[in-house]
Amino acid sequence: MLKKFFRFVNIPGILLMALLFWSSSQSNLPGGWLIGSLDKVVHFGAYFVLAVSFSFWVRGERWRTNPHLYLLVVWTVCAAYGAFDEIHQSWVPNRHASLGDWVADVAEAAAGVFFYYKVGVYKFIDRLYFDRKDKATE
Repeated sequence: MLKKFFRFVNIPGILLMALLFWSSSQSNLPGGWLIGSLDKVVHFGAYFVLAVSFSFWVRGERWRTNPHLYLLVVWTVCAAYGAFDEIHQSWVPNRHASLGDWVADVAEAAAGVFFYYKVGVYKFIDRLYFDRKDKATE
């Protein structure tokens, strides 16, 4: 039953979520002066990668049959996680929640999932993971 819900392709998204949660739990990040000046760039990069990582969770055949639904689902999950992360940060000493950070998260999550679909990364992921698995069961 667990195999049905958890696959190897889920690991990058889970690890990135854990890294984001850990970094927002820190009162003082190492290199904080550098990150502070590049704050929005860091948010953009992190949520772009998070959106691509969450997109791995959807099999390619679903991207082909109903892409708008999965674009919306992945984007919504990333936007919700960004909101959760900002709320979580508000409870950490020396940190605060920022609407601007959340907007950056949401914008880059949209760019990440759109990139994933338009470039056709789902085709590569299906070949890499699912085709290999299907051949192993033959």
